[in-house]
Amino acid sequence: MSISAESLLSLEDYGEYRRAHQAEIQEYRRRRSVLLGEHMSLQFESEQTLRYQLQEVLLAERLVEPEDIQRELSLYARLLPSGSNWRASLLIEFTDPQQREVELPALQGAEQRFFVEVQGMERVYALANEDLPPAAPGAAPDKPSAVHFLRFEFSPEQRDALRIGTPANIGCEHPAYPVDEPIPASTLSSLVGDFQDTAI
Repeated sequence: MSISAESLLSLEDYGEYRRAHQAEIQEYRRRRSVLLGEHMSLQFESEQTLRYQLQEVLLAERLVEPEDIQRELSLYARLLPSGSNWRASLLIEFTDPQQREVELPALQGAEQRFFVEVQGMERVYALANEDLPPAAPGAAPDKPSAVHFLRFEFSPEQRDALRIGTPANIGCEHPAYPVDEPIPASTLSSLVGDFQDTAI
């Protein structure tokens, strides 16, 4: 899989494509999303989801210069599965701003406690926010974030098990938000397609 500047639609062409395929786009994104409790969701990324997001950014910001497009491509490249893993955007959402102010700090570090468990095998723990620079010694803690980027790296045995339809759960071990849910079969079927070589 690859996304290049040459493969992107012009702003005008994407606007037309978006109007014609909105329902299809939303259904694909829904199939690759997992809700975890009331306040967390995971959007598993792929070439298609990233292409949609990239085109949306270019359209919203009216970016047409080659250097602007390449900059955005470089950012999105970091979220593309590389053949042995799943990559996901974690969204922590509170509709009530006051509740968010109180509860989001309590979820600090939750992104480090996510796992996928293929039935009968060891849990695969997420590597979170790998592109962020490490905090300087003695620096004040970062303000809690509502968006994180996760990578789940699977062994060949786990990938083979998922390919033949072995069920899997996804969850979080953070004490403020313990959750453990089965991954829907339709989502697993889509995610198994990420196990292949990919480049951007």
